[in-house]
Amino acid sequence: MHKRVTEARTSPPENELEAATAMPISALHHPDTLEACVRTALELGEITPFLQAQVDQIAAQPNLSDRHLTILRVLADAIEDGCIRRVSVSEE
Repeated sequence: MHKRVTEARTSPPENELEAATAMPISALHHPDTLEACVRTALELGEITPFLQAQVDQIAAQPNLSDRHLTILRVLADAIEDGCIRRVSVSEE
């Protein structure tokens, strides 16, 4: 079982699982979650099924802001340019 981090972090999470388990469920719907997902994918050089699901959930929302549309375009461009690769569950 994973322990939830309750103290303030002074460094970024070391991996996606650590980031996801330290994030409260309500934070998944925060407006900056899309940017966080894309930044994580850019840092890792890959987008995992978990991150892709988060992006898809946010992208499906009606009336996305210009900022969110720009972030989605950045992600699409990074995938197209090979800066981010999609990984499957078997590759994780």
